[in-house]
Amino acid sequence: MLFDRLFGLLNYLSGYFFYTYAGLVHHTARWSYENTQFHEAVYAKRGRVIFTYWHEFYLAFLAYGYFMKGEDFTCIALGGPKGRGFRVIARLFGASMYLTKKGDKEVNRRAVAGVIKEMHELGKNTFIAVDGPNGPARQVKFGVAKVAEQAEGVILPIKLLVSGKIRIPRWDSQIVPLPFARIRVIYGEPVFGNQDRAEIVA
Repeated sequence: MLFDRLFGLLNYLSGYFFYTYAGLVHHTARWSYENTQFHEAVYAKRGRVIFTYWHEFYLAFLAYGYFMKGEDFTCIALGGPKGRGFRVIARLFGASMYLTKKGDKEVNRRAVAGVIKEMHELGKNTFIAVDGPNGPARQVKFGVAKVAEQAEGVILPIKLLVSGKIRIPRWDSQIVPLPFARIRVIYGEPVFGNQDRAEIVA
């Protein structure tokens, strides 16, 4: 019990740290963009955008997130001590959250349904690390296809290439962008939720 509390506290504090660090990177980085016509086309059409990225770019995506209005986003967050850090980050950005619970299919189903409902009815956006939360690295899971189909959303793949970084030796080879790094934001071609599942994950 004591260990769980300490673990939860560390995760809680880490949320503030990573949110602040992402802001530092955001404001000092030199940003460039490719394929901006895809981003513009998606936003000209409607909301309900699903930003997808590889888990290794998680911290870089947080820095990119400062460009967007957090209140326009909804997301799934892990409940319990392990997910406290991410929940702090999402709250600081202003995004709404639906909590999941490891091994509880009903709770997890309701969380996904909540995100889909906000996207469909309120036009909110979301973001998904398509190989997360625990890998294997760079293997797409079908959760993104389900959300896109049911929310009638559009998937916008995004890749963030960072020069000036540290790699953490873990399952996803996590990239930690350094202050004053160069970050190239590359948008992929949008994929609409009414396309075949095979097309969505291609």
